[in-house]
Amino acid sequence: MNLMEAAIAAKLGGGAVSSVNGQTGAVVLGASDVGALPDSTVIPTVPSNEIAANTAARHTHSNKSTLDTITAAKLLPGVTASDNDKFLRVVSGAWAAVTVPSAESNSF
Repeated sequence: MNLMEAAIAAKLGGGAVSSVNGQTGAVVLGASDVGALPDSTVIPTVPSNEIAANTAARHTHSNKSTLDTITAAKLLPGVTASDNDKFLRVVSGAWAAVTVPSAESNSF
């Protein structure tokens, strides 16, 4: 250990601690010492069919139609190869893929 390391070790107490969570000596902490669940805790899982049923139920509420309309208006439109070389533009309050006409003999 060089002089700098020795000075740091002395200042920090050499990395030793006098107690951990009220225990002294060679301390071994268990789950209950730190507020964690024990290793024997079974974490429940949800079958995928229940997840699908829950998801479907969330999409059948009374405001679904209104929410779908609002959501669709904020999403980008789907595009296909026929939209190549087009730009996105707001048309009637919604995004649309449109062809930009040439300007002064320049094509876009």
